[in-house]
Amino acid sequence: MTALVTRVPYADWLRNRTGLQAAALLGIVVVLLVFFQPDALVNYGVTLERVAAVGLVALGLTPLLILGEIDLSVGATMAFAGVLAAKVGSSPELGLLCGVLAACAIGCVNAFLVTVAKVSSFIATLGTMIALQGLALVVSAGAPVPIRDLNLVLQANRDLIGQVSAGVVLFAIGAGVLHVVLSRTRGGRDLYVVGGNLTAAVAANVPVKRRTWGAFIGCSMFAGVAGAMSTVTQGAADPNLGSTVLLTALAAAVLGGAYLQGGRGSAIGTTMAVLAIGAVSVGLELRGADASIQQVVVGLILVVAVTSNRDAARRLRRALVRRRLRGESDGTPTRSGIAEGLPP
Repeated sequence: MTALVTRVPYADWLRNRTGLQAAALLGIVVVLLVFFQPDALVNYGVTLERVAAVGLVALGLTPLLILGEIDLSVGATMAFAGVLAAKVGSSPELGLLCGVLAACAIGCVNAFLVTVAKVSSFIATLGTMIALQGLALVVSAGAPVPIRDLNLVLQANRDLIGQVSAGVVLFAIGAGVLHVVLSRTRGGRDLYVVGGNLTAAVAANVPVKRRTWGAFIGCSMFAGVAGAMSTVTQGAADPNLGSTVLLTALAAAVLGGAYLQGGRGSAIGTTMAVLAIGAVSVGLELRGADASIQQVVVGLILVVAVTSNRDAARRLRRALVRRRLRGESDGTPTRSGIAEGLPP
């Protein structure tokens, strides 16, 4: 007699540590805040506003990390887009559009360098990061650029639902759209195939270059939207705004379950990790801790979360062994990446 196996609806999700790790972290942070700093939860609008811009950048990084690539220029892209939004155009709306379009163009440059010029994403985006940091300072003359329409600033900072502002709503929309793209569309599922096994993806006729272009452009677009949003909510564009955004956004994506080797990650996990980091920062700030202490705590959380993920450690060891074997087989060193057609 054939045994019938009843599938538990949430079994797959529980096995997927991409969401579980971030959910556990967020739950622990909330419990600690309830006992030690409840004001951070009562005034939840402050926490949500704090994480909205960084959250958009982290969401943009997630598809790239799933693909096995990285974009180090997201912070500089955010700052440059914000400066253009405040500086260019006869109206604030036109300036915001110019900032986002410029960010998309930056994504095209990064994708070209990786897929056509065969430069590793780390080196390519490191170069664009340095260039964009200089451009932001040149365009802004090294000083914050105020936005001209103060009414737009007031509307952007007005609460729409409870303590939720327009920027938080934009972050929520971005998380929802990315979740649908990654989980419900063919293009999103292709990212996992490419990041998990590039050779299998090529054999299955997955359009690797097209997916890479889409991921880089989408990542820069999210950063551009974050920069434009920060310009409006703060009333001015700061050319140094993105100096710490990259590390915080990358930490959120990794805490959310994304693997730097590719093949794993989710919009929901990244969103929960962003909320957890924001809650920790706000809680520490309310208790009088300065920014340096906040960075130390976030860094320790990231280290503990990554080192506790044994599956990620095993994947890393296997990847290093494969790369060494490939290097010894032809007598030359190799490097992984989509640009060279090697599996992660």
